[in-house]
This record gives sequence, structure tokens and C-alpha cells, in this order.
Amino acid sequence: MTTPETLPANRTATAESKPSKIDMGDMGLKFANLEDAFRFAKYVSVSGLAPKGMDKPETILVAMQSGMELGFSAMQALQSMTVINGKSSIYGDAAMALIRSKKCFKYKIEKWEGTIKDGTRKVTITLVRDGQTPISRSFSIEDAKRALLWGKSGPWSQYPERMLGYRALAFAMRDGFSDILKGVAIAEEDYSAKKEKNITPEVQISDPRAMQLLESETTGNDRNASFIDVGSAERQ
Repeated sequence: MTTPETLPANRTATAESKPSKIDMGDMGLKFANLEDAFRFAKYVSVSGLAPKGMDKPETILVAMQSGMELGFSAMQALQSMTVINGKSSIYGDAAMALIRSKKCFKYKIEKWEGTIKDGTRKVTITLVRDGQTPISRSFSIEDAKRALLWGKSGPWSQYPERMLGYRALAFAMRDGFSDILKGVAIAEEDYSAKKEKNITPEVQISDPRAMQLLESETTGNDRNASFIDVGSAERQ
């Protein structure tokens, strides 16, 4: 049975015990283990450069992992992923970029009809995949009204045409490239379904080992145990 004494939270920055170095590769930092990844998440958290709603290291780590499983580097994952209502989602632009990077993708076609003014605006997105029947999906103002989206505050009021396009694109991507997206939700769809709220909700942690790790990282009682301060000790 693992004892608290073996956890990273109890390690101190001494000459005999220093954190392992994190190597750099073509895609940036290369994490050898969970400890390295969490250490990096701490750096992102205190840097002030974390995306909105990802100020906690735990959320940053989960978002990074979600994106890295899709093939992004750590920083690409943070820029491409968001957490809405407790689940990871990918932004539409990032999802399309991921699909475009695959050899199976051939091309994309957009067809716009009608106008916003007369309420007939409709977009059809067609994605063509090598060796398969093209996937075409549409979304219109009528569809948005039926889903109670049209006129909602936020993106649907500020960028209605773009949201129509994202909705059609999301359907096409999920239906035609589900093996690449691996079931990850498209962020613009989540924004559509609900107001952008409850992002990165407070998580109740019951595992005493996790609590011990977090306490050592977030309190100043033993600053030598903090990965961030360990890094500072290395540079001195």
C-alpha cells in the first residue's frame, strides 16, 4: 500500500533530491510522467497566461491531457481546448485544423443561402474524406430558432453567421471524422446549448493522497515542497 511518504508532495529541494529535468523536443516540452505534467500545469497557472476558466492546475492538466490525446502539444492543447459544464471541448477552428492535418481529409465546401435580414440564412458544410461519400450537414436560422438559440446573448447575438457556420461544421466533423475527434464535444455547440457558465466548477476531492499533494502545492507552509519553488531553487 502506498504511504504518504512516497508521494511527490513530500519531496524537498535538496542537493540529493532535485526534480527531474523536462526535456525539449520538436513539439516543445516532453513529459516523462504525471509529476512533470502537473509541474508544468503549475507554471501555466501562475504565469497568468492560462486560458479563461483554466486558472487551476488540476483543470489545466486535464485540458492538456484531453488535447494531447488528440495529437496536440501541451500548449496547443491549452489553446484548443476548453472546459464547459465539467467536460472538455475543442474549439471548432482547432477541430478543423486537426482534421485538415490528416491525410484522409480531401477538402471542405461551404454553401450559404438566404439572408439574415429576411430570416432565411442557411449554411451547408460538406467535408470530403478520401475513399468515402462526402458528408454534408446544414444549419439555418429556422434550426437555431427551433433550438432556442437565435437571439441568445453572447456569440449567437454577436456573431450569428459564424455560429450558424460552426453548428453545421460541428455536425459534419462529428459525423465524418468521429475517429479523429474521439467523441470530444465541439465548444461552440456547448456555448449554444447553455450560457457559458459553470466553467471549471469546484471539484470535491476525497482522496487523501491527492489532498496532501494539493496542500503542499498551494500553501506556503513548506515552500520547498512546491514544484514551482523547486524550479526556482534549481536556477539559483
